[in-house]
Amino acid sequence: MRAKIPLEDILIDNPQRLSLIELFEEDTSNLRNWSHQLNFALEKWSSAQKLLSKTTGDLASVISSYGNQKFPLDETLFDIPSVTNRVAHTLNEIMSWMDILNEQINCCIRYPVRKLTRELDYLVEEIRPNYAEISAHLAECEEKFAKANRKEVSRKLDELNNDVFINKMNYHKIALEYFSRMNALQGTRYTQLIEPVVAMLCTFRSYFGIGNDALRKESFTEFLTICQQQMQSIDEEIESEKKECSVILASLDSLSKNDSEVYYGEPAIQKNSLSENVQKQGYLRIKIKSGFFSNNWEKYFVFTQGSSLMWQKHNELAASLMGNNDFIEEDSLPSECGSSFTVSVEIVFIPLYSFSSSHHYWLDCLQRLQGPYGRLPVSTQLKRNGSDITIDTPFCLELSEAPQVWIVIAWITTSISVLIFHSDTAKTSPPVQRAVLLDRFRAIILACEHISFISLRIALSLDCALIACTTGLAIDLVATPGTSAEIAGDDIDRRFVFVLLIPFSSENRNQKWFLQAKNTTDMYEWVDVINNLSGFQRKKSNIDVITQDHNLGDLVGVADLSKNISSSSSHLVLDLSNMNLSHQPIQFDLLPVEQSLEGIDSSIISENNVSYDICFLGSLEIGINYCNEAYVQQAIQKVLDAREAHSIHESTACRMLINKNARTVILVDYEQKSSLKALFEFADITFWTTYSNSKIFAIVTRIRTGKDAVDSAKCSILINEEDGGGDEICKALASALRESLSSLVLQSSGTSESDVASLKNGGNEKSS
Repeated sequence: MRAKIPLEDILIDNPQRLSLIELFEEDTSNLRNWSHQLNFALEKWSSAQKLLSKTTGDLASVISSYGNQKFPLDETLFDIPSVTNRVAHTLNEIMSWMDILNEQINCCIRYPVRKLTRELDYLVEEIRPNYAEISAHLAECEEKFAKANRKEVSRKLDELNNDVFINKMNYHKIALEYFSRMNALQGTRYTQLIEPVVAMLCTFRSYFGIGNDALRKESFTEFLTICQQQMQSIDEEIESEKKECSVILASLDSLSKNDSEVYYGEPAIQKNSLSENVQKQGYLRIKIKSGFFSNNWEKYFVFTQGSSLMWQKHNELAASLMGNNDFIEEDSLPSECGSSFTVSVEIVFIPLYSFSSSHHYWLDCLQRLQGPYGRLPVSTQLKRNGSDITIDTPFCLELSEAPQVWIVIAWITTSISVLIFHSDTAKTSPPVQRAVLLDRFRAIILACEHISFISLRIALSLDCALIACTTGLAIDLVATPGTSAEIAGDDIDRRFVFVLLIPFSSENRNQKWFLQAKNTTDMYEWVDVINNLSGFQRKKSNIDVITQDHNLGDLVGVADLSKNISSSSSHLVLDLSNMNLSHQPIQFDLLPVEQSLEGIDSSIISENNVSYDICFLGSLEIGINYCNEAYVQQAIQKVLDAREAHSIHESTACRMLINKNARTVILVDYEQKSSLKALFEFADITFWTTYSNSKIFAIVTRIRTGKDAVDSAKCSILINEEDGGGDEICKALASALRESLSSLVLQSSGTSESDVASLKNGGNEKSS
């Protein structure tokens, strides 16, 4: 039996009834407090469920994006993208279940709790104060009626009686509503508070039941089993690798004691006996020409493949055939060349020298080339400039034969070009002269920077000889008889150096490679392998190296040719190596200078100043030749990126004073006005600009280093702390510089500013 206030005895006033009302009011207040706590907790729980649903969807999208990533070491055997897609699909299903759970929470749980909470708020905050007020009025009226004297006139007694009637009727109405609502709470607390809490369990039961039915399918169980087996196999491999690594680590002590020779660069025990090996690989340092008078020893991974030598740099994925583009004896252009014409393939320009005057004969040969796909489209525009003819032909060629030409050409994508000279010259020329011509043609091709290494092949037919530039000069030790390797002589300062001699022609125009091994044993092994492959038997352990004279004047000619060839392209490539800011130090603090304000003319501080509140962000030194917009913008960006990377938030607050009379810009401390931070003369200011239309701006000033030294420049990055932007300060600086320049011009002409002002005033008075 639920407790309730009897509504039929509302007007009966006794202590038991008042105690019962107070008990109901206390119960209502406690129920109201608890309902607020429950509603707040449910709201947090619902928000957390919504966040969990959203993050579950985000997690599913991240997992599914695994298949879009580029993992070069991903194992295709396990098909990880299919696994991640299945996991993401399951997470999306779970997210949909969570969305259903959130809807059930809002409709079946939170709604009745919110409804009862509003009812309790209305009961406690609205009806209870009205009930207390009418009770007080009724008690006051009854007190006045009780105090009335019997001798009072009947009219006053009637008024007091009527007041009691009205207040008691109002009290009866409000009390009836108040008590009935408190009586109803004894039942609604169960239906609107306790029942939703129980419904929460039903909601979870439904949620987990859906998950249980979906995740216990045979297909899903099979998927989990396969994944588990794969992960176990991977774990077993990792454990075995760990054991092997531990065994190797445990054997390091014995290895360092028993076979310590492997750690030395030059073992104490030398193995210089002849070897019959024909295969070897390892790192060699190769002498490469880096300039006219200098050489570099670059490190290559060299190995033998069949009878050829291959090389590969440490940052390259694939090896290539070793070429001799960096040690060719480069002669200048032949002065005896009469006529010449150029074949232009895409944007590649290579001079072709014809040793006869029959230009059209060679052009006709090119146009009559017959390839596997029919006649080649080489009949394009012919441009004649004096004795030069240019053919613009973006065509593709393969091994082709023409009636009077036997030609070897490759695809255009490998930047292949063709050199042709008249066969009469090749046949009638002595072998030495012919070899010189070939060498010169090779030097001409090597002047093109886009070709890394070349191959020259001579094909003699009835009427012509042809040189084709292909993608690789293979040092074939079998196909090149006479190739040998020898120990280098005393003319090389480095140790472990051997020489690879490659005969260029029958007249012994040798080419040589200087290669440095890692130690003596490695050097002898390389010499033996190369000699074994080439069929050259080493008859003595040390042979003097045959040296060749290099004509440096010829190198200058080839360098000039390279410059002319590269400049013929329509695209201009700028050398930005001198404009690199990555290694320039940045100064973030503006220290006070040794000079104080007392040593400066007082007019600079007090008269004709344009002042701004600024902050110093940083400065760095730049080249005096790079005071331009693009380079200064890079300097500003570098300072801002460095401040963000190193979390530098503090800046030096200053006050900028621009004085056109003193022709200076002064930075003083914002708080200590006597502390001088920087002083820039107008004559040293070379450039100023703003950054992205913001408050940040930069001033570039010259740093005078001395009479003979090269001046540099300092780029100071500042920010305007006032309402205006950086462009306002730049405009003021430009105006001050213009006025200062005008003043200097007037002074040099002998006219003072006062004279100019009087002339202006006089002119104005005259005009008025």
